[in-house]
Amino acid sequence: MNPKLQKLLTKPNLRIVTVVRDHMSGLLYAVPNLRVLRQQFPNAHITLLANPYAMPILKGCPYVDEILPFFQFRQAEGRFARAKGILRKAQAWLKLVGRVDLVIHFRWSGPETLLFCSTLGLPFQVGYSQDGLDSLLDLYVGREDLLNDSTRKRNARVIEAMGFPPFPMHMEMWISREEANWAENFLQEHGYNPTQPIFAMHPGSHWGC
Repeated sequence: MNPKLQKLLTKPNLRIVTVVRDHMSGLLYAVPNLRVLRQQFPNAHITLLANPYAMPILKGCPYVDEILPFFQFRQAEGRFARAKGILRKAQAWLKLVGRVDLVIHFRWSGPETLLFCSTLGLPFQVGYSQDGLDSLLDLYVGREDLLNDSTRKRNARVIEAMGFPPFPMHMEMWISREEANWAENFLQEHGYNPTQPIFAMHPGSHWGC
């Protein structure tokens, strides 16, 4: 394990920022990593920076203390959208500056995100190559293997690079009783048995979200 990181991880009440620049599926793929961080550091304060439209998929997740809207969806154009994106980052900066010990970038989050996180008080940063400003990474994991590794495996390699052993990779979702009741009623109203498996296909979709 990196000596500087090893010393940092002994700090009580560790303040961790995790970064997932991805869609809803990407946040779910990050759940195993968030879970192992919570298990290893039960007293840590864990913040997740995410795409605002994807955040509801982790509502109720016990492995993070807060989820902050941070990224700007690339299809959002116009002055208003850009101004809103800048305001979002400014709000995150004011909330986090001077209060972060460790930043973990799961997969690609962009060189501008590396720079942003470095201004929070020079926290220890871990992650893959961001195609720029990689010198800001204190623990460089290398380039992502997009051909041979699944998203969950690429996420796991970041945690393993920090010195932790392999961990369970199953995903989780937290669904309220009200949401479950709504789904059961919806299926019954349309002639389906909610206790039987259902196969659904979206022929127009090419993303995993």
